[in-house]
Amino acid sequence: MRTITNDYKDAQILNLGSEGEHGPYLVTQTGVAPSDPLPKTCMFVLRPDGNWVNFNAIASQGKPEAMDQIVFSSMAKNNGNFRNAIRSSSDSRASHR
Repeated sequence: MRTITNDYKDAQILNLGSEGEHGPYLVTQTGVAPSDPLPKTCMFVLRPDGNWVNFNAIASQGKPEAMDQIVFSSMAKNNGNFRNAIRSSSDSRASHR
């Protein structure tokens, strides 16, 4: 099992826009949280504030507005912020929220 990292090369960027549209974007990474006492592979998403969170915790809220917390509106505008968020966040900030 692979532990998630803060290296932008390990993340995937998904364009959630309709065909031909740009954005919003979801930044994901599959792996194990560094602090997980019972390691299991999960999909994590990067929030614009630099925290990795378990995607299932967000999706299970049943609130469409919860998705607003985990998307980047534009990679052109936020690409630097995306890389900085990954580089500045520490693996200990990954959570199971």
